Amino acid sequence: MLGIYSLIDITQTGINRNYRPNGSKLTQEEWDYKRNQQRNWDTVIQLLGLRFQPFDITVPICMNNQRPAAYGFGWIYGPLDDVNIWKFSCRYEHPIDIWTLRGDFDNVPIITGLDETISFPHSCFTSIGDKYLNIVITLLEV
Repeated sequence: MLGIYSLIDITQTGINRNYRPNGSKLTQEEWDYKRNQQRNWDTVIQLLGLRFQPFDITVPICMNNQRPAAYGFGWIYGPLDDVNIWKFSCRYEHPIDIWTLRGDFDNVPIITGLDETISFPHSCFTSIGDKYLNIVITLLEV
């Protein structure tokens, strides 16, 4: 099983289309916000799909008031202790190389300014290195 922890908002909202004012209970601004959260989630799933077909995907949950250092995020976020962290897991059928998977995520553009509680020096996933690491990909024991 694969576990992914993210400082980037990867909320699964189900908003997959452009805004249509007829019949929507959301304003254009609310719709765009939720659409951007979904875009980040879609990016994660697409990146996983480069290496394997993920299944048994859990819905990402946001854990509030967390300490990034406890999850292995970059040391620049170490002194913080009230951060939102999103987590989810999925399964895969065939053996995967975790280092190659981490490389697939590194420097991929994302949308920031959503429900993150910290700001990032770059608007991209940083999955390699020890300073700015904002997404942690790990193998979980079953």
